Amino acid sequence: ITEILAKPVRMNDLAKTVRKVLDSVSADRRKSRRFIADENTFVIPSTDSRVRFDIIDISEKGLAFRYYRNGKPMEDFNKISIMTADEKFIIGDIAYETVSDIELFEDLDSMDVSVRRRGIKFDPLTPLQQKMVGYFIENHTSGAIN
Repeated sequence: ITEILAKPVRMNDLAKTVRKVLDSVSADRRKSRRFIADENTFVIPSTDSRVRFDIIDISEKGLAFRYYRNGKPMEDFNKISIMTADEKFIIGDIAYETVSDIELFEDLDSMDVSVRRRGIKFDPLTPLQQKMVGYFIENHTSGAIN
């Protein structure tokens, strides 16, 4: 990119170079396929089992969930659980690291509330948790995203 910015360039060439850099960054970041989570599948923080966040997508390495932000940023929890609405399937005590937290859209009725998407990476899962995540992907998702 530095070479291109140092001399006059056509916009088409600049766009191709920027796309090449962005594609290589995103390709390196995601190493496993993501799957769209079924409705009524949730992330539950270890600190409050009454709170549920809708799972957007999941992979063997992590997941993304949707939450509502009321002015202040969401704090990380010690661990999370993954659960179905009927509570027949639960994976508990999952350690994780937040990798992204972006705004999906802002509530126009209330400027203090926004809908956000938080991406998390599982810290090393136990062998049992790995099997359970695989089972969840096979039985509680509706197709691959990538």
